Amino acid sequence: MAINPPHQQLDTVLRVDTPEKISFVYQTVGPFRRLFAYMLDLIIVGAILFGLAVITWLLFVSLVVPLLYNMGLGSWVQDLSLSMFGITGLLGTVVFWFYGAYTETYRNGQTWGKSIAQIQVLSVDGYAIDGVQAMTRNLFRYLDVLPFVPTTLLYVFEFESTQLFLPTCLIGLICMTISPRYQRIGDLVAGTMVVSVEKKWVPDLAQFDDARVPRLAELIPVTFQTTPSLANALATYGDARSRLTPQHRSEIASHLAVPLKEEFGLPADTDNDLLLCALYFRTYSEIDANQAEQLSGNQLSLKRDAAT
Repeated sequence: MAINPPHQQLDTVLRVDTPEKISFVYQTVGPFRRLFAYMLDLIIVGAILFGLAVITWLLFVSLVVPLLYNMGLGSWVQDLSLSMFGITGLLGTVVFWFYGAYTETYRNGQTWGKSIAQIQVLSVDGYAIDGVQAMTRNLFRYLDVLPFVPTTLLYVFEFESTQLFLPTCLIGLICMTISPRYQRIGDLVAGTMVVSVEKKWVPDLAQFDDARVPRLAELIPVTFQTTPSLANALATYGDARSRLTPQHRSEIASHLAVPLKEEFGLPADTDNDLLLCALYFRTYSEIDANQAEQLSGNQLSLKRDAAT
């Protein structure tokens, strides 16, 4: 896939062009909408951690503590209780990383928070992310939340023996601000971007100056369905047509146009090049978004099969 250069982007709109000459327009997502999804994920992970913490403490109190007293090691109970706080914090770090990596890998680039916010993670080439990309971008999340600020500097909380630190996320915010695709450090390393789920399909149509093209397209039977292989051939022809001489156009187009003229019931003297232009115009102007996505997927499968 090819991505339009930055100077062709309009605001946060990003267009990804497939080799099959079908384009998808994505809306890249800024930090504030991503923050909303991030806060939702924090709530979800917090609920998961709360449940795990309750279960862990219940097991500790009901099983570990009586066992220690029975073994004559009651003095260890207090030390182990304090250690549980550190274990819980470490468990929270692991759960939060695993939650993001797992859900983005197996839920089409979406955590549950991203699903609610209607955003998803994609590779910069427009394809779905894989497990390595999901793990990488979530691993670097801890770098994006730096620097940490002690609460005493904020004059909000005062603790005599405990010092709390709050993440400012300044590194991630600055990185997204200067990145043309709003990518944080994890996105830059993993080669990913966050876009709106709403995806607009636009055909990358070749331009035909001949007014006969749309009129001839109306003569093609409405019952005719363009196969993936034919659509691929039309896309290739439409892309190369401007570089061909009229003689080469007619010669190349005849391989498809001659049998199609018989199928459509058109006169034998119908221009071969004109017919393919009309069929190209009809195919990529009238199919809807769902058909386009299915057609694009089928063409990609045909490309991979041909490559192997």
